Amino acid sequence: MSALADMNVKPEEVVIIGDDVNSDIGGSKAIGMKGTLVKTGEYREDDLRKAGVDPDFIVPSMYLQ
Repeated sequence: MSALADMNVKPEEVVIIGDDVNSDIGGSKAIGMKGTLVKTGEYREDDLRKAGVDPDFIVPSMYLQ
């Protein structure tokens, strides 16, 4: 959380974007941040069902054309 303090932002003002529902999204939610789950890389549908973590947003990709 020192990075947030350095930037003078609160956890609830931050959105973490990640493909691992447990470490990326679960970790961010545990400290009060929003979590966006991207369905690429580490993402597995079974992990989402089993995790007990509720992402704030789920997107198929972060690819921009």
